[in-house]
Amino acid sequence: MINGIGEVKKAVPDMIISASGPSYLRQYSDLLSAGAIEEGLCDHMLFGRMSFANPEFPKQIMETGRFDAKQVCVACGKCGDLIRAGKHTGCIVRDSATYLKYYREFQEENK
Repeated sequence: MINGIGEVKKAVPDMIISASGPSYLRQYSDLLSAGAIEEGLCDHMLFGRMSFANPEFPKQIMETGRFDAKQVCVACGKCGDLIRAGKHTGCIVRDSATYLKYYREFQEENK
């Protein structure tokens, strides 16, 4: 995916390119993002699921150079289920006290 967006950036170098999808690399997604930007494959990296799993990850990167590998998105997809169901959305794995009830509602509604 990142190589494909890099081809677009090469073809249209003045276009601002924001790449997405790094969360699937879990604890390595920050390194992929930094490398992709450094190599000129994109200008920004967008994190969706990681923002649910660890809302503090940008601050952690700024303060330490990396984010906490124990708080990464595990790519379970449950936050996406909640989004599509129109429920309050967040990370069920990292914040089950808040979001598990909404996921259980979703499961009951989709039996």
